[in-house]
Amino acid sequence: MNQISCSIPTQIGNCKSLTHIELDNNEITGTIPSKIGNFENLTLLFLWQNHLEGSIPSSVSNCQNLEAIDLSQNSLTGLIPKGLFNLKSLNKLLLLGNELSNQLPPDIGNRSFFIRFRANDNHLIGSIPREIGKLTNLNFLDLGSNRLTGNIQLEISGCHNLTFLDLHSNSIIGILPASLDKIVSLRLFDISENEIEGTLSPTLGSLVALNKLVLRKN
Repeated sequence: MNQISCSIPTQIGNCKSLTHIELDNNEITGTIPSKIGNFENLTLLFLWQNHLEGSIPSSVSNCQNLEAIDLSQNSLTGLIPKGLFNLKSLNKLLLLGNELSNQLPPDIGNRSFFIRFRANDNHLIGSIPREIGKLTNLNFLDLGSNRLTGNIQLEISGCHNLTFLDLHSNSIIGILPASLDKIVSLRLFDISENEIEGTLSPTLGSLVALNKLVLRKN
């Protein structure tokens, strides 16, 4: 770990040939400058584990070649910009351990090539959008420790490549959909500390890869 303890200078926007920004695991403060959207060739943006605050600038959506974004373990607030879900090359979006709020937009379904999405330990509200079922290549979904409500939608079975599904510590209600049996690659399913009710569907027995099922405090 380095001990860089400055803010990100706005002049960084002049370095238009950058393809990688890796400033993770430092003591960087301040906000993410909007001029970061000038990097047309940027493929990787790693700013995790710093002390960044403010919102994620919507201009990040201008970096059309981004493949991986990790802004985890900061103090970022506000919304997840919808434009992030329209980045044609993005396959990893990691936002865990911030203070992001509002609902997940239906636009999340635009990223059929998503492999990993983590937004646990934030303040997200509302229900999980049905459109998430369009993420056919998603293998890691972590939305635990938020303020999500509503039911687990039947459409989630469209994520048939999921191996990790963590929804713990929300306010999700209703019964577990029988369609979960279609996610045959699922290894971990954590729906603990919600408001799930009813009986366990025998279809869970179809999840032959499952090695961790956590249902406590429902």
